[in-house]
Amino acid sequence: SNTTGTITEVTILNGIVTFDDIDPGNLQVWGLDIGDGRNDGINRLYAMKHDGNLYEYSYISGEWEIQIALTMSGTSAPWDLIVGNGRNDGVVRIYVTSFDNKVHEFSYIGGNWSEEIIGETSSYTEGITIGDGNNDGNNEVYAASNDKHVYEFSYQDGSWNETDLGAGGDSMWDVEVGAVKGDSINRVYAVSQDKKLYEFTKSDSGWSQETVGEFTDTVSRLTIGVVGGREQSAIYISSNDKKVYEYAYE
Repeated sequence: SNTTGTITEVTILNGIVTFDDIDPGNLQVWGLDIGDGRNDGINRLYAMKHDGNLYEYSYISGEWEIQIALTMSGTSAPWDLIVGNGRNDGVVRIYVTSFDNKVHEFSYIGGNWSEEIIGETSSYTEGITIGDGNNDGNNEVYAASNDKHVYEFSYQDGSWNETDLGAGGDSMWDVEVGAVKGDSINRVYAVSQDKKLYEFTKSDSGWSQETVGEFTDTVSRLTIGVVGGREQSAIYISSNDKKVYEYAYE
């Protein structure tokens, strides 16, 4: 996706790379993810665009079909989205951050889409992810905020609880969950406009925070995974200096 609103599918098959524009678009794409948003066993592509609509892309009989699934409440533009099981009830939902300072939850149940606000920060919310960041055996939703903080949203006993994990020196751009130290312990990682990578760890005494990386330019996005011949996950970060950085714990 890009600022023009075009969504492109890239296929690598037998060493040949092909590009297919799924949606030529005319509105900036803010968030993009794949998942079983309708809980019918079929993965679809979901995108939030600048008009505040959730776009759903279904691949049927060799063709892409596009429809607006739901319009986000309010008049603010979205920022990012993630598809996953945030409530730990076996139901996949879509979670969206926004310039309205809120985290939105979209659910498809009984043939209809619905929306709920699961939390709010003091400034607009940015990157978002789902994972067991506190190692309690359940998924939580994590959001980075322009107010310099990272927040955890956990669903318990029918309601959402919000926890402030800590803050950086400037706006938090993105957040991810993963076990990268070889100890099978999940931690929460976030990149900030202050050019730093932060690590948040949950223990019996609460959340602790550590700076684990510093950069010469602003960093905006990160992901965690096993790449190539590595035996454990590493952190990969994109920077405004046009480089991608790998942080591996060895």
